[in-house]
Amino acid sequence: MVSVLMCTYNRRFCLKQAIDSVLCQTYPDFEFVIVDDGSTDGTEELIKSYQDPRIRYFKLNRNSFYCYAANQGLYHCQGDYVAFIAGQAGKASDGYGRGSDARGMFYESISG
Repeated sequence: MVSVLMCTYNRRFCLKQAIDSVLCQTYPDFEFVIVDDGSTDGTEELIKSYQDPRIRYFKLNRNSFYCYAANQGLYHCQGDYVAFIAGQAGKASDGYGRGSDARGMFYESISG
């Protein structure tokens, strides 16, 4: 399984596109860990409107900045591999950039 990790803070205005681009991937074996770094702009409501069991949502009580949020997210990831996606990202390509295999994207990102 691949864990897709996204940290976000007050990015509701562009978050739907980023979430949808992950959920429409054809690779079936992934979890989507979203860490909300204390957003105050309705981010929580948007994420909770998704009824997809692959989404695992965690909200921090206050903004602690990206490194802390990412470490919290890594703690919750259960996959053999972790792929990061930015909360303000546009559309991710199918399979995270290599066919329909998310593991390929992870491999490409660590192998250069």
